[in-house]
Parts: sequence; C-alpha cells; structure tokens
Amino acid sequence: MASNEEKIGRIVSLAEARDILEKREKEGDFGYEQTLALDYAKRFSVIDTKQSESLKKKLEELGISEKIAVSIANIMPLDIMQIKQILANEKKEVEPETAEKAFSLVEASRSKGQ
Repeated sequence: MASNEEKIGRIVSLAEARDILEKREKEGDFGYEQTLALDYAKRFSVIDTKQSESLKKKLEELGISEKIAVSIANIMPLDIMQIKQILANEKKEVEPETAEKAFSLVEASRSKGQ
C-alpha cells in the first residue's frame, strides 16, 4: 500500500491546480468534485501560475519551506501580520527580516497580477 506522500505527489499552488483542472475539464469525464474545485480555484487564485511559481521560488530562497511558500502564494497576505502568522507554522524559527522580505515579494507579485 502506498503512503500518503506517494498518493499526494507534489504540492501545487491554487493557480496551478486551476490550470490542471481546466485542462482536465477539456478532456471530459469531469466529476462534480472537480467542478467544485475548479470553481473555487477560479474564484480565489489571485495570481497566475507563472507568478505563483516565481513567488514560491523566491520565498524558498529566503529559507521558507515549500509548503509554507505555497500557502503564502495561495493566500497572498494583505499585511505583515498575516505573513508572520503563516510563518509561525514553519518548523524552524524564522527571522523577522524574512517576514518583511516575504511581504515585499507578495506585494510585488500582487502588483504584477493586477
């Protein structure tokens, strides 16, 4: 029996999930759950896949884990306190400067997305 990690595969952003679901929708055999997931992804993904991947990569360069970087890219926090709350989930301690840099990256990505 495969472990949960093997079943999950990889972590994808909401924007990438939207792209995957849109592609699968065109292929047909699209179920109710997939329709709901696609609707959610369309409504709540703030940036496109390219911007999301770029943001994720830059956040990881700051020492933020992939899981937390994807969460930040999905949520696109509106202030530094939200970034700090998300970073509190990191297994290792994060420097205050990292939160500030992360927020700057989010702001830059948000301005490109509009």
